Amino acid sequence: MPFPRLLLVTEASVLPDGQGASRTLHQLFATYPGPLRIVNAAPAVADGLDRLQMYRRLIPERLNHLGAGVARVRRRADLRLLRSTLRLRRAVRDFGPEIIVACPLGDWGTAMAARAQQLSGAPIVLYLMDDWPGTNPDSRMERLLCDAVGWLMISEQLKGMVTRRLLLTPPPTLVVHNPARAASTARRDRAAGIPGPERVVYAGSIWPMHLDAVELTARAVAVLRDSGRDIEMVIHTTPPFWDAHAEWWEALGVVNGGFVSRHELNERLLEADVALLACAFDPDQQHMSRSSVQTKLTDYMAAGVPILGVGPPDAASIAFVEQWGVGRCCTTPATREVAATIAATLDGPDLTELSRHARGVVREHFDPDTVRAQLYDFIQSVARR
Repeated sequence: MPFPRLLLVTEASVLPDGQGASRTLHQLFATYPGPLRIVNAAPAVADGLDRLQMYRRLIPERLNHLGAGVARVRRRADLRLLRSTLRLRRAVRDFGPEIIVACPLGDWGTAMAARAQQLSGAPIVLYLMDDWPGTNPDSRMERLLCDAVGWLMISEQLKGMVTRRLLLTPPPTLVVHNPARAASTARRDRAAGIPGPERVVYAGSIWPMHLDAVELTARAVAVLRDSGRDIEMVIHTTPPFWDAHAEWWEALGVVNGGFVSRHELNERLLEADVALLACAFDPDQQHMSRSSVQTKLTDYMAAGVPILGVGPPDAASIAFVEQWGVGRCCTTPATREVAATIAATLDGPDLTELSRHARGVVREHFDPDTVRAQLYDFIQSVARR
């Protein structure tokens, strides 16, 4: 049976070298076996995918300086104008989607998804990667969730949070993580006498949902180094994330590894002894920690790097590490406790076994071929319903 014509609507750029949602969506949908059109706010790229770039805004943001009230009016008016553009109308009607998959990251994606559904009459599947709607209530988003023929969720925890908040019985739901291909080469084995300091590596963005746990780990590594241990922490991120807290990182002796592409990342991870998963302890970030399984997890596992999880005990990503047995976690926001967890992990006899096990889990459960097959079958089944 042919796969339905699929319209993907999202703010994310959907690029193989993107971060977070962008890369995950590319991994999931770039090989979709039916007709696919992507509607997003990013410039089109020559990758053979059918893309439509919609403007992110039409009314200049500089008007926001006139006050909060003006900013709210500008945003509402902007969304209304964007939703009414002939460009979107023609793109949707010409393509004729049989199903819409929307991965909104905010009000733009929500507005575009609602309009695309209104124009086409096609059933919609919602994909949430964290619980941003929980702190940014949007009646349009709630209607989309209630009307959706299916949900894609980054975690069971997120599914539960949305279900309880909306007091509804969820539609058919598939938990979908970032797929990853297990590396053929294991992480470097320090027992083989490879020189250099022990390395704690963090790769990716440093949003508020990560920040205090990254800083806490940097302090813990500094404590271990001051005690005489040959150890360093390396952060691979884009310049804005490094520069925002450069004084912290430099004072704590953190190494700026710079941003690395997806193809380079695996090589850098093979130089790590442990890879940091950071979930903020900040109470203001609890909704994010509790709901989101970070996309970097499967990349770490695919490289066979044992994971150091630092974050609150109810964080979905911490539960993921413990569920699959791919690392050790510290759920206490204390520098000495994190330092002790790092030392116990590095000195433990099972680093090589953790590496082997992590790659085995990826091969069996998170390989792109496996994840895509489950996803495409799910889309086909809810489209038929």
